[in-house]
Amino acid sequence: MKIEIIEKSDKFIKFSIYGINSSLANSLRRIMISEIETWAIDKVRFESNTTVLDSDIIAHRLGLVPLTNSDDTNITQVTFDFNKVAHDSYVETWYTNSLVPNNDIIKPIFPNIAIVKATRGQQLKFKAFAKRGKGLQHSKWSPVSSCYFKQSNDIIIFNVETIGSLSPSEIVQKAIKLLSYKLQNCLSKASIKRNESY
Repeated sequence: MKIEIIEKSDKFIKFSIYGINSSLANSLRRIMISEIETWAIDKVRFESNTTVLDSDIIAHRLGLVPLTNSDDTNITQVTFDFNKVAHDSYVETWYTNSLVPNNDIIKPIFPNIAIVKATRGQQLKFKAFAKRGKGLQHSKWSPVSSCYFKQSNDIIIFNVETIGSLSPSEIVQKAIKLLSYKLQNCLSKASIKRNESY
């Protein structure tokens, strides 16, 4: 197997792989989408919500906010506090920069994602809880926004775009490592079964 990088940026990578078939390439694609751990807001406890958006909708929006990542196993949960009251007579927009994390490691990647709009007197107060997860559990934990490949003769060309929690190189490396582990585990089990049959 041989890999060549065609194009690369902070959130995008395009690379070619020689020496694998489309089935193996699809396994790699599925791992990148659904088996690489990231952080996301999982639960929200509301204390007050007098905005026009229902609490369930706000909780769903918060779950899709991309968060920075950490492999530190000592961190199992991160909380975010939010408490805003609108004072402007016109509409105010509250963004992810108003989420106050309880540490400096896991926090929103983009400070200007709109959470909700509010007008004078409306209040939103909640505590959000983030944890690690995988895209297998919910798409909010998927580290990629786009991941696909095409085959040209014996060459597989991948295009991977991230949400920003991990660099594209990290995602590819973690996926290859996990795929290698799965294949070795599969071969090991097949070898044991073969030996048992004799």
